[in-house]
This record gives sequence, C-alpha cells and structure tokens, in this order.
Amino acid sequence: MAERTEWYCGPKLDGKRTDLAKLEAKGNYIAECKKDGRWCALHVDYFGKRKHKFESRAGNEHGKTEVGGLVTLDLGDLGKGTILIGELDAGTEAASETYSKIGYRRLWLYDVARVREYDLRQMILKDCRTLLRETIWNKLPQLTRWCMPLVEDAAKDFTEFYDRMLRLGYEGVVIKRTDVPGWSGRASGKTDHWVRVKPMRTIDYVVMGPDKTKLGDLTAQLGIWDHGQLRRVYTYQLPEMTLLRSGRLKEEGRVVEMEGRELFKSGSLRSAQFLRWRNDKTPEMCDGSINMVQL
Repeated sequence: MAERTEWYCGPKLDGKRTDLAKLEAKGNYIAECKKDGRWCALHVDYFGKRKHKFESRAGNEHGKTEVGGLVTLDLGDLGKGTILIGELDAGTEAASETYSKIGYRRLWLYDVARVREYDLRQMILKDCRTLLRETIWNKLPQLTRWCMPLVEDAAKDFTEFYDRMLRLGYEGVVIKRTDVPGWSGRASGKTDHWVRVKPMRTIDYVVMGPDKTKLGDLTAQLGIWDHGQLRRVYTYQLPEMTLLRSGRLKEEGRVVEMEGRELFKSGSLRSAQFLRWRNDKTPEMCDGSINMVQL
C-alpha cells in the first residue's frame, strides 16, 4: 500500500474567517468551496472494461459502491493517462446523505494533474484552472458534466463566499495561491500555498476508562450521556493519563473539552484535538452539546 499517491496535494495551513479578507487583499489567491467527501484522482481510460480508475490519496482504488456509475462515463477525447483531481461524494455522513437524495455519485473537479503524457504539476495554478475549466470541462459530454461538476469558487468577496458555502451545508473553503504551482513536492503532499478555513466546534466528554491502540499505547475512552446512559464515543491520547494498579485511569470521571472541524451523528468530532480540562463541569453535563462554534 502506498503511503501517499504522488498526485495528491492538500492544504498544510488552517485559517479562520478573520484571515479571509487579508488573503483576498494580497490579490493572488482564489477561494474554493470545500466539499465534504473523499479526495480522488481520476485516471482516464486506465484499464479494461471499467474504463477509468479512481484513486484515493493513500494510493488505493476507491470501491465500486463509492464510485458507482462514474466508472463508465464518457470522457470524450481526453486520452489515456489524463488525471483529473476532485472530491468524491462518498465516505462521509454528508456525502452519504447527498447520495441518498440524488441517487448517483458525483466527482467535484477542481484540478488537472496530467493530460496524456504531459505532467502539469509544475504549471502555476492559475493556468491549470484555466485549462480545466475553459478547455477540458467544456468539451465533456453533458451527462459527464452533470456527474462531474466543477467546484464553486470566487475571485473576490472571500468572506461572503465562505458564509454562503456554510449556509449551503458545505465544510468551508480552501484559499489557494494562483501564481505558483499547485504542488508541494513534499512526501506528505501538503502545501503552504493553500489555507483551509472551516468552523471549529468544541464539545465536552467524560473520561470513561483506559484503552489501547493497535500498537499498545495507552489511550482514554471518551463518552457522553445519552438517554441516561454514559455512551463511549471514541478514544484519545490525553496529556494526562495515569493507569492505576487496579486497571483504571486516575483521570476517570473528569471532563475534557475537545475541538474539531465537524460533529458526527455519533457525537464524535472530526480531526478532534485536546483543548483543555474542564474542572468546572461535572460528567452529567456532557450530553454532546456544542459549546462553541468558532468561524
């Protein structure tokens, strides 16, 4: 299994709503809607009857249920070897809800990494975007454009655009510098020229007891009160964890505040991080309610 496909590129930096006006003032950035799904590299005419390959950022192939009818779409005369980059409507709660409503999968396109034998990763982002939007996408058959729409973007009014994307139910925005290549060259695929801006949410959890990772590292079970029962939500390596001889955690029963980018129906936070201990709260106060949303 590849640790990271060579075609992947993503934002290394996180920003806040207050950063948007500053980035817009620089004059060399674009704001792109951040869709909720899975990163995907579409390899055109990759092999056999399936026609195309849909690759994850880890270098694996997205499954049939995630791709659906996209695999057999007509991509015109793009040519074998062309690689389009986008966000696949799959793999998250929001994407699953969208699929149940419309009944088909979509790949939201926002970049092109290769056209036939020509590697475009060193082309500046502005030119890549023009090639994708004004040449490649416009020549695709109508049905294909319907299933592979372009990601919404804005060249101005970044803050207004961000607020509108949140109202529409999307994750946020990615601010991208347009006068440099949209590529990092790092093994991680992360670039300093892209800034991800999404709301942060904080929630209180109860430390329930000890657990271990697959490698044997000590973690803590975190839970919330749900209909009179303390329900485990997930595990996390907290900054204070003392395993007693009895097998219990010394911190059991304490309240911890975590922050993350999205609240799932399970009560867990996406990309959760430790924020602080809440000595001012009791376990019964941890009911899964959001403390704060920081835009």
